[in-house]
Amino acid sequence: MSLPGAMNTLLNVGMNDEIAYGLSKKPNFQWTAWDSYRRFIQSWGMTFSIPRDEFDKMMLSYKRRFDVAQKTEFSAEQMKMMTEDYKKILEHYNVWFEQDLFKQLKLAIINVLDSWNSQRAKLYRKKLNIADEWGTAIIIQKMVFGNISLESGSGVVFTYSDRINQPGIHLNGDFTICSQGEDVVAGLVHTLPISEEQRLAMNPATDFSLEKSFPKIYNRLLRYAGYLINDRDYPHQEIEFTFEGSNEDQLFILQTRDQIIRKQEFYTVFDMSEKHEEPIGHGIGINKGAINGYIVFSQNDIAFLQKEKIKPLILVRPDTVPDDMDILFECQGLLTARGGVTSHAAVTASNLGIIGVVNCRELIVNEYESYCTIGSLQLKVGDRISIDANSGNIYLGHYPIERIQVLH
Repeated sequence: MSLPGAMNTLLNVGMNDEIAYGLSKKPNFQWTAWDSYRRFIQSWGMTFSIPRDEFDKMMLSYKRRFDVAQKTEFSAEQMKMMTEDYKKILEHYNVWFEQDLFKQLKLAIINVLDSWNSQRAKLYRKKLNIADEWGTAIIIQKMVFGNISLESGSGVVFTYSDRINQPGIHLNGDFTICSQGEDVVAGLVHTLPISEEQRLAMNPATDFSLEKSFPKIYNRLLRYAGYLINDRDYPHQEIEFTFEGSNEDQLFILQTRDQIIRKQEFYTVFDMSEKHEEPIGHGIGINKGAINGYIVFSQNDIAFLQKEKIKPLILVRPDTVPDDMDILFECQGLLTARGGVTSHAAVTASNLGIIGVVNCRELIVNEYESYCTIGSLQLKVGDRISIDANSGNIYLGHYPIERIQVLH
């Protein structure tokens, strides 16, 4: 049983000051070494309860300071400076960073085991009816570098697509270039589509898909999926992968698990016989269905609208991060600026039957002042919006809804 995003994960365990410096001297590793060390320091700090926002604010300040839009544009020296400032965040919170590698690994294992009893994990198990008594195992595996060049990346692929009404394997999901796996599963980035079918269905369209841009990686994933499902009789799979280059022998499978498929008897659509305004934004739909709802940004917003007996509630967030799991459970809809359908929070939303749209590039969220903008339009707590997961469209206001029966 998977608890996506509910427990702690640490990337790049086994790095310390000496290792990071040595790795940075290897050919092609100067930037990658400091990016990997920075990520490890952040994941270490977050497992000791340092808020993600502390690291995000530091990253944002560096982007402003050096006029950089994407972190891949930082120089190796700038990334090294940021890594040192990440370590200062740990010092500010009195979090000890272990430089002894054996002790470091032992502490990481203990930390992940302890996270089975974290509030988020307990809440997830309660919602999904998973027994507290089961406990957890730990996977320790060699790190591969999806952040080594613009020819590398990481992603998650599903072998079943509920948008293609045909039997067989239909790869779909998300990936990013020059990134490690946490970027996709933690919902931190604007993702790219796996298949050409996905790419062509996107609005607005993108120039990239794994199938088009990295055909050797895509085809090897397709062969792996065929081996598991057709040759070994596994059910449809959810596969996490990283690739260090564009050749098929540079593909690495991190894990694979049974894909949870929800067979819906009915789903909702907007009644298009009514006058419909133009969408105010677009993204990638989660689940089939359409929903009218009221915007919330935080637990306080939810409490206020629940007190007024106002619902359904649509949670609007910049990312689909696991940190938001507890408030996601109290909402009926989800709208995010970044993240894809395979992020932990999006998978959880799908498992719970929550209707959502993620990766809306026009959306900018100011979570501290509880408002967002989509293009030139500003929206606040309690404003009425509607989201259509079938098309990925977002609308202002509410519209009549009808139910459609699914023909399997």
